[in-house]
Amino acid sequence: MKKFSLLFIFAVVFFSLSNAQQDINAAKVNELRTGQTSFPASRSILVSSLNESFENTWPPDGWTIYSPDGGSGWTYVNVGTAIPGWNGGSVVMTPDGSGGQKQAFCTWTTGGAASNDQWLVTPQISIASNYTMSFWIRKYGNYKDNLRVLLSSSTNSMSDFTTEIANIEYQVTDSGWYSRQYSMGVYNGQNIYIAFNETVDNTYVDGAAIFIDLVKIDQGTAIDSPSEKVEISLSPNPAHDNLTILSELPIKKIQLTDLTGRVYSENNYNNQRVQLSVSDLNPGIYLIRVETKNGFSTRKFCVSK
Repeated sequence: MKKFSLLFIFAVVFFSLSNAQQDINAAKVNELRTGQTSFPASRSILVSSLNESFENTWPPDGWTIYSPDGGSGWTYVNVGTAIPGWNGGSVVMTPDGSGGQKQAFCTWTTGGAASNDQWLVTPQISIASNYTMSFWIRKYGNYKDNLRVLLSSSTNSMSDFTTEIANIEYQVTDSGWYSRQYSMGVYNGQNIYIAFNETVDNTYVDGAAIFIDLVKIDQGTAIDSPSEKVEISLSPNPAHDNLTILSELPIKKIQLTDLTGRVYSENNYNNQRVQLSVSDLNPGIYLIRVETKNGFSTRKFCVSK
C-alpha cells in the first residue's frame, strides 16, 4: 500500500511537471509566431519619393515586414560578411558601387519551417507623372526561388496587394545582381505601397538567398537614356520579325518588357551580337535592357506588323 501510494504520488508529480513543460513550450511557440510573423511599421508615413539603401535602422522608417509562414522574415546583411544559412558565398556590393554597406535579405532560414512567404513592404508613396521604380536584386544559390513585386492602392495589408508589377521566377542556374526598372506613370495621382514578396512552396528542395538594394521610386532619369558605360545599337527599329542588338562588350543579359513593366523575356548571353525574335509581340513600343560587365542600357524600340 505504501509502495502504491508513493508510485501514485510520483506519477501525479511527473504528470503535472510534464503538463507544465508543455504549457511553457506552447507559450514559447506562440510567442515566436506572434513576435516574428509580423513586424509592423514603426509609424504610418506618406512620402513623395523613395530612395532606400537600408543603411540605417531595420526595418527602415515606415517599412513593414510580414512572414505568415513563420520565421523572422526579411532582415538585413552587411557587405563583406558570409551569407547567413549558407556554406560559402559572401555579401557583395551592387555592381554600380552605390549600394552602401547594407542590403535587405531573405533566405530559407528566415522563412517558415517548410515554406516561405516573406513580405517587405514600402511606406506609402505619392506617385507623380513620369515616376519610375528601380531596384537592384541578387539571387545566390543553386535552388529555385520566386519574388513577386506587388502594388496596393489602399492599405499595406497583405490581402490588399492585388496588382502584380512583376513576377521574377528564378531557376536553379540563375545568379548574380541585376537591376530592374518599371514605369509607374499609370499610377499618377495615387498613393500606393509596393511589396517584395518572396515565396517558396517547399524549402526542403527549393529556396535560394535573395538580396535587394537601392529601391528608388521617383522621376529619376528617363528610361530610354543609355548608360555612358554601355554602347549598344538596335536594328531594325521599328522591327517586324527580329531585332538585332550589337554591343561593344559581350552582352551578359537582355530583358524585354513593355512600358508597364511586364517582362516578356529575360535571358543570359555571352555574345556581342544577339538576335531576338519579336514576331509574337503585338505592335507597339517596348523596352529592351542590355547588361554588360560595365553596366546596363535601356532603350525603346517599336514593333510593327
